[in-house]
Parts: sequence; structure tokens; C-alpha cells
Amino acid sequence: MPKYSAVKQEKISLFQERANELAGLEEYTQGLAGLEKTLTEFKSKHSQNIKDLSQLLPSEAEIPNLMAQLESVVQSSGFSLSNLTITEGSLEAKKTPVKQTAAEQPNDTALPASTKSSDNSDEQPETESLIKVVTVGMNIDGGDYFNLKILLDNLEKHLRIIDVKGISFAGESTASQIILLLNTYYFVQ
Repeated sequence: MPKYSAVKQEKISLFQERANELAGLEEYTQGLAGLEKTLTEFKSKHSQNIKDLSQLLPSEAEIPNLMAQLESVVQSSGFSLSNLTITEGSLEAKKTPVKQTAAEQPNDTALPASTKSSDNSDEQPETESLIKVVTVGMNIDGGDYFNLKILLDNLEKHLRIIDVKGISFAGESTASQIILLLNTYYFVQ
């Protein structure tokens, strides 16, 4: 009989261990289900933000879309597009010197020799750029000064980032042409 009670006791303790293990797995499964629900909510809530960001700074040049969008903006502003040139390039990352006023200049005579810097710390570090540039040259006809203001306002409010780099005027007083130089960007992943 003592053997029987020992086996019975061992069986009860083994059953308790398995029950505790099962309870832990159920708790883990519930936690996992909660995380999956949170992830689904996050994706549904922020998917529009991700789409908006990809329109603002796309992951490719998307030149056909850019051409169609620019033509639409030009026509809606009262102009007609006569020439469009597009070139791709990269954003130049240059070391830019940091200017300091005389009051901000460190006083080397007041510093101990061990704290003086021998390297050129007035330059910002060069970073490899993942942002590429698309340069657009546009010749547009028609319109007047007020249409030009509308065009510039429409370019500023465009979904994609567009910088106006230059505006020049050509032609006679009756048939004028406006030449715009624009930059837009895309993010290389």
C-alpha cells in the first residue's frame, strides 16, 4: 500500500504540474491574441499616414505620375505646358562649415592642452544621402501675373514636395513664356 500511495501522490503532483503548465500556455495565448489585435488596430489606424508619407516622399522617382501631376497643376492654374524636361540626380551631401561669432569662438589660451582639439571640429560630418532629386524644367505659355501666383501656390500645396529653384521670363510682351526650374525628391530604401 505504501507504494500505491506514493504512485497516487506522484500522479496528483504530475497532474498539478500539467494543469499549471496548461494555465500558463492559455495566459500566453491570450497575451498573443491581444498583441495581434493591437498590431491590427495600429496597421488600420496608421495605414493612411503611411500612404500620405509615401505620396509626400515616394520611394521611387515615379516620373510618369510626376509628369501627369505637373501638367494638371499647370493647366488648372491657367497655363499650357509647352516643354518639360526631367533629370534624376542625387542630393549632394557636403561638409558644411559651421560659422561662429567672435563671442562663440573658444579661447584656446584658457584651455588646458589636453582639451584642445587638433582635428577640424568646425565641419559637420558628411552623411550618405538616401534622398534623390528629380530636377524638372518646365516651359509654360499663357496666363498672367495672377495665374503665376496661383501656379506657385498650387505647387506649394501639392502632395509631393516641390521646391521652385528658378523662374525666368522669355518672349515678347504679347506672347510670353515662363521657364520654371523645380526640384522634387524621392527616398531610396
